[in-house]
Amino acid sequence: MTALDQLNAALATSYHLTRELGEGGMATAYLARDLKHERDVAIKVLKPELGAVLGVERFLSEIRVTANLQHPNLLPLFESGEAGGLLFYVMPFVDGETLRARLEREKQLPVEEAVRLSVAIAQALDYAHRRGVIHRDLKPENILLADGQPLVADFGIALAVSKAGGQRVTQTGLSLGTPQFSTYLTGQYHSVVLQKHSPIARRSSGYHGYSGNALLTNGRRVMKGPDLSRLTIESLAYAIA
Repeated sequence: MTALDQLNAALATSYHLTRELGEGGMATAYLARDLKHERDVAIKVLKPELGAVLGVERFLSEIRVTANLQHPNLLPLFESGEAGGLLFYVMPFVDGETLRARLEREKQLPVEEAVRLSVAIAQALDYAHRRGVIHRDLKPENILLADGQPLVADFGIALAVSKAGGQRVTQTGLSLGTPQFSTYLTGQYHSVVLQKHSPIARRSSGYHGYSGNALLTNGRRVMKGPDLSRLTIESLAYAIA
């Protein structure tokens, strides 16, 4: 039985999964049909090795914070749960492209367009920060474009996973965040220094926006270290500057 078959069997009363949309560091995304509301949705299923170290109740409790975020530039969370031993969450399916796809096509954006997108994304970040939630994995792949408007996806999911699994997540070897767009705070020191509403937390997430804006306007990443060790040194220097 394939993973798709397993998921369809477990979610048969609510959703019908049709195909895989993509795979990231923490989860695999599927296109599915919401049977009750007759709409297309995206279902992200956490990788089994990650789900194995997360308690179901703890994960669902942490992700509930993300579900309460409501902003026009944040992709909402419809539902989360456990099915067949797998942890999943459901979001709207956006029939558009990611910011990454647009950048790969156009290489860099006109200044006016880059500013427009950056302002909208910054407003979404500010909204969440004022509610004590940071993204922790903001990057072009997690920004969807719908009718020209940016939608930040997976907001707080990496943070919810980290808080639910604690040190055990680090021990799985899975990365919670993308090194080129993360500060050192998204690494092993997170549980010590990244406190709710702290200036360091806001500076960490602000760096995600800063590095993304640099990519929009000149097509280059802020940090270009050849490996994780070098990237960590560069991001630490930013965080304490």
